Amino acid sequence: MNMLKVTTKRAVLLATALFIGLGTLLAQANSARISTRFANPQFNAQAKTYTLDIEMQAEGAPEQLFGLNMRFFYDASELEFVSMSELHPSYMIQGALPQAFRGNDASGSALFNFEASAAYINSAIQLTKEDAPLEISDKQWTKVGKLNFKVPELALGIERLCPSVLWDQKTSIRKEGFLPGSNGVVVTLVERDPATRETTKPARVTGTAFNWESIETEAMPFGHPVNKTCVTLGSVTSLHEVTDARGYALYQNYPNPFADNTVIEFVLPESQRARLIFSDVTGKVIHTIQGDYKAGQNAVKIERSTWPVQGAMLFYRLETTDFVSRALKMTVIDR
Repeated sequence: MNMLKVTTKRAVLLATALFIGLGTLLAQANSARISTRFANPQFNAQAKTYTLDIEMQAEGAPEQLFGLNMRFFYDASELEFVSMSELHPSYMIQGALPQAFRGNDASGSALFNFEASAAYINSAIQLTKEDAPLEISDKQWTKVGKLNFKVPELALGIERLCPSVLWDQKTSIRKEGFLPGSNGVVVTLVERDPATRETTKPARVTGTAFNWESIETEAMPFGHPVNKTCVTLGSVTSLHEVTDARGYALYQNYPNPFADNTVIEFVLPESQRARLIFSDVTGKVIHTIQGDYKAGQNAVKIERSTWPVQGAMLFYRLETTDFVSRALKMTVIDR
């Protein structure tokens, strides 16, 4: 008799759990669907800044935004987060202003196949003027705000910038981020149904990554960068040379990428001592070539054995007593 009671109790508990689980699934299935993305990249050559719009689109019918947990990653070797701006006037950032958390040198490679560390932003915006919420269109993308980044000096040596920025979201299921314990991207909407007592409602969110593609895997890394949407940096640093009004010039190495050796040419206005300084994507100096060079054009041949690593992206600059060039990018590839 006691066993029967225990068995019955377990059956009731199981049925209750199944009912609650089914209810949760049905609630999720009936939730409004919101897509969000990063779009419209803009590069300001004078300020050396890069911006992206945050956009949303509703599915089936327009919705009104209540709040957004703004959680995303980006490649810290290509961008430095500065601020969020151009918010709709009815919204404010909650808590402290967003700050970037940068991982160690291996974090970007381990998680996302970045060439260097990954940086993470965790912030939120919320409706503060309830009489004028932002209407999220179901016909076109609606701008929510703008992300502002600084382009690091080391990244200015490349011809095109194609940075990876991705929402903290493994799949299209809400509240599932890349890091353990992360809720991922969360969007709440204004509840406009007069039959309910609620003022907000959750949404199912699909976050589209920018210049990054996910793969179906439970193991790291979860995807890889793709050079899909790029901006040209040629107006900041020419692909062919970095010049100075006094007569200094540093040229792009050739060939680039290279497997065996490469040549770097530079121009000096007068005979003097000069250095070619090489650094990795973190800015750490890994090699220096120095000597006394003649006025005019000089050439230095670099052997691949200088860097035993494979598939490495490096940066180099020219320095003298009174001149420091911007950095140019070079890539060592497998033989």
